[in-house]
Amino acid sequence: MTLNNNLTDPKALEVKSWLRDFKCTQALGDGPEILPTLVDRKRRFMKTSIFKRNKKKFLTQINSLDGILTGSSALSLYTLNGKPVFDRSGADQDWLLTRDNFMKFCGMNDFSKVTVENTVCTVDFHTGHYGGYDSYGHKKFDYFHTWFDIIGTDSHNYSHDFDGIKVSDYMEVIDWKMRFVEKNYGVRNLENAVRKHTNDLFEFMTKVMAFS
Repeated sequence: MTLNNNLTDPKALEVKSWLRDFKCTQALGDGPEILPTLVDRKRRFMKTSIFKRNKKKFLTQINSLDGILTGSSALSLYTLNGKPVFDRSGADQDWLLTRDNFMKFCGMNDFSKVTVENTVCTVDFHTGHYGGYDSYGHKKFDYFHTWFDIIGTDSHNYSHDFDGIKVSDYMEVIDWKMRFVEKNYGVRNLENAVRKHTNDLFEFMTKVMAFS
């Protein structure tokens, strides 16, 4: 992967500098202990009902295929000294599967609109009702939904067993967000995504600094 070397956003640069020092501290065993401990939030993310049959079906399949919750939802389950280090709803969930299990998942659900890039396969879909946006850019009639991004990869991903599911290690999530920002900074059609991940990183950084 060739990273964009023209990163100049002050907020992103602040996070990048802090993250480098933070990882060195953690490697030396002097950093804070950050673990997934928010059981109630995890159960809220996974909650289903008679109105969320598709969500229940997909979560059951993903867990049976040893899926790993990753991304912002995973990061939202971590605490430092009992304090949450990140806060996002579980209405947008990212899951990792091995490449073979990803293919099985697609076969179970007749998914064929799959994106393949290098060794990574992805498919995203929506459950529930989705009403789109009005002319002011506000969501309308949006309820009982969960966005799923399922990622199939050949690489091994370290995870934690937490309350019945596997959760990506927080550092893998943070590293991915930082790589995304570096790689896509300045790419016009990805400006919003870069801004979102930069803000996520900044939130994580400030929470760790506050609660360490």
